[in-house]
Amino acid sequence: MLKDEKPFYIIIKNQIREAIIRGEYPFGSRLPSVRELSAEFGCSLITTKRVYRDLAREGYILTSQGVGTFVYADEHKIAKDREHLITEAIVQAVEFGNRLNYSSDQLQVIFLNALSRLP
Repeated sequence: MLKDEKPFYIIIKNQIREAIIRGEYPFGSRLPSVRELSAEFGCSLITTKRVYRDLAREGYILTSQGVGTFVYADEHKIAKDREHLITEAIVQAVEFGNRLNYSSDQLQVIFLNALSRLP
């Protein structure tokens, strides 16, 4: 079964959002210009403008004409979004386990074993 491919601007937007959430771009830090981002990803200016427009609407960035684009998401939003990303990943893992016919109890044991291997 083939999955639908996401539009390229969504892929770029998700990468930037996750970099912000991971702390690669802390609050107030300057992001690449639209032109720099376009060159980095090999896409059109229209695509990068759409990425930044969407991230601004979602409360992650703020663009000031002639000044630049900066991370605007506060710690509360970042913490909430981190939890959301982790929850999504766990749900996907559980769904995959269900497709492999694992019970909830079996998945819980696997999850706890995986946690015990972390430093």
